Amino acid sequence: MGGSGSQAAPPNVAFARPNVMDGFDQRRTPCHKRGVRCFERPKMSATARATVNAYYAAFNAGNAAGMLAAVTDDIEHRVNEGGIRHGKEKFAEFCSHMGVSYREELKDITVFVNEDGTRAAAEFTVHGTYLKTDPGLPEARGQTYILPAGSFFDLRDGKISRVTTFYNLNDWILQVSNG
Repeated sequence: MGGSGSQAAPPNVAFARPNVMDGFDQRRTPCHKRGVRCFERPKMSATARATVNAYYAAFNAGNAAGMLAAVTDDIEHRVNEGGIRHGKEKFAEFCSHMGVSYREELKDITVFVNEDGTRAAAEFTVHGTYLKTDPGLPEARGQTYILPAGSFFDLRDGKISRVTTFYNLNDWILQVSNG
């Protein structure tokens, strides 16, 4: 195993070329005793990424049961410019409401995960249709919208325990008011 990157890396190890990881804390590397600059990709981060990807795949498929399977029983759901929902039952109610009022597909999803797989973030673009008027919002007439958004996650035992989603509500209101 050399630092040239020319050899295939073992399944859980990524090579870095010389000087690429200057300043990296080599005390955390499995290879530092051998003089090789590499770092281990914890399996937990792969699990977290797979969980978030499964959650979004279920969202895009309109599969509320799939979304519920990806969250803990005590899920904390923080809604953009709204309250906090606690528990799977409240999250299921939200999913049901969303399925009636909106048809959305998330595109250009990029998922970021910390090393130990306990936190994640995602950036995406929402392509949606406003189907049924939500109280306090403009009247729904089938207007379409495209909106950048992002979510932050806490993960525990391979499931999502918190999701916080942000988007620009004023931008959304402008789009559906003019559509």
